[in-house]
Amino acid sequence: MSNQNFRRQLKIEAEKWRQEGLISQETWQQLVTRYQLDQRTPEPPIFSAILYATGGILIGLAVITFVAANWQNLDRITKLILLIALLVVTNTLGFYLWQHTSSLRRLGQGILLTAGLVLGAVIALVAQTFNLSGPWYGLFFAWSLGVLVMGISLRWQPLGMMGFVLLLLGYIGYLTMRDASSEVNLLAEGMPYFAILFVPLAYWFNSRAIFVVITLLWLLSVGKALAGPLALPLPAIILWGYGESWQLDRLANRLFPTAGTLQPVARAMSVVLLSLGLFIYSFQFSWDGLSREVSRNKYVGPLLLILATYVILHQLLTRREARTVGFLSMAVLFTGVSLGGLGTEHGRWYVLVVNLLLLVYSLALMRVGINQLRRGVFWLGMVLLSLQIVSRMFEYNTGLLWKAIGLGLCGLALIGAGVGFERRLAARESN
Repeated sequence: MSNQNFRRQLKIEAEKWRQEGLISQETWQQLVTRYQLDQRTPEPPIFSAILYATGGILIGLAVITFVAANWQNLDRITKLILLIALLVVTNTLGFYLWQHTSSLRRLGQGILLTAGLVLGAVIALVAQTFNLSGPWYGLFFAWSLGVLVMGISLRWQPLGMMGFVLLLLGYIGYLTMRDASSEVNLLAEGMPYFAILFVPLAYWFNSRAIFVVITLLWLLSVGKALAGPLALPLPAIILWGYGESWQLDRLANRLFPTAGTLQPVARAMSVVLLSLGLFIYSFQFSWDGLSREVSRNKYVGPLLLILATYVILHQLLTRREARTVGFLSMAVLFTGVSLGGLGTEHGRWYVLVVNLLLLVYSLALMRVGINQLRRGVFWLGMVLLSLQIVSRMFEYNTGLLWKAIGLGLCGLALIGAGVGFERRLAARESN
C-alpha cells in the first residue's frame, strides 16, 4: 500500500475512532502531526481507472468474439478449457497488478471488473455448450453469485456492487417474466429471507450503496409476498427500527471494527418508503383495482407483522423522542387504514383518510426540517404537499381556471417556503 493510500485510510479510521470516543482529541492531534494527516492528498486518477476498465472490457469482448468466431469448430473439452483459462488469466493478472504493483493498481482493478463481466459470458457459453436450458434471469442469478464470491474473497466494493446489481436485475426479471417450470424460482421465492442474510455483506464491504441495493431487493421480494399497501408501511416500520431495535450496527462493529453505521441509511429509506406509500394510495384508482387478499405468502405477512410490532413496542418504550413517535404513529395509522380498506369493495373513505394522513405527514416533515434545519427533510415534505395538491386537481375533473390557480399557488408557496428556509439556515450557520 502506498503512503498516500495509507494516510488516507488512517485518516478515515482515526476520524471514526474520535467520533466514537475511542481516542481523545489530543491523541487525534498527535496522529495528525505524526502522519501528516492534514496534508491534502491528491485524488485517485478516476479518469485512468475508467480508461483502464474500458480498455479491459474491450479486450475481453475481443477475446470472446474471437473465440465465438471459431466456437462451432471446437469440441466440448477444448471449449471448456478455453473458458476456464480465460477466467484464470483475467483474475490472476488483475489480482497481481492490483496487489503487487503501485503504478498499475488501477489497471489491475479494471481487469478484475473485466473478469466479473467475462464470468457472465463464460456461464452463458457453458450453458450453450452442454445444452443447459432455463430462463434468462437464471443466468443473472448464477452470474451474480460468482461475482459475489470474487468480491467477498477480495473484499472489494465495486465487485460486490456489481454482484448485487446483477442479483437485483435477475430478480426483476423473475418478477416480470416468470417461468413457472424453472427450478430457479425456488431461489427467487425465498428472496425475502435470503436478502436478510445478505445484510452482513454490506458491513463486510463497508458500503452503504450495497446496503441500499440489498434493501431494494428485500423490498421487492416483500412487495411480491404481500398484497397492496401493506408492503409499504410494514417494511418502513422495520427499517425505522434498524440499528436500534435489532442492535445490528453494534453487533456488526464487533465483527467488522472498520464498518460504518447503516442506521441513517435505513431511516432515510424508511421515510421515503412511507412517503411513497401514502402518495400512491392517495389515488382512487389504486384502491379500485386492489386485491382483497392480505398476503400471497402465508409466512411473510405474519412475520412482518410480528417484527413491526416488536419495533413499535421497543421504540416507544426506549426511544420517546417526538420524531420517532410521530413517524411510527403515522405508519401504524397507514397500516390500519390498509387493513381496513382491503376488507371492503369500495375504498372511497379510506382514500380520504390516506389523503389526510399524507397532508399531516407532509406538514410534519416540513416542521421537522425547519426545527432541525435539515434541508432534505424540509424539501421532501414540501414536494409531497405540492404533489398531493396538483395530483388531486388533475385526478378529479376541476376546471382549467382552478387548475391554473392551484398550480400558481403551489409554485408561489414553493418559492416562498424555499427562500424563507434557506434564509433561516444561512442565519443559523452564520451564528
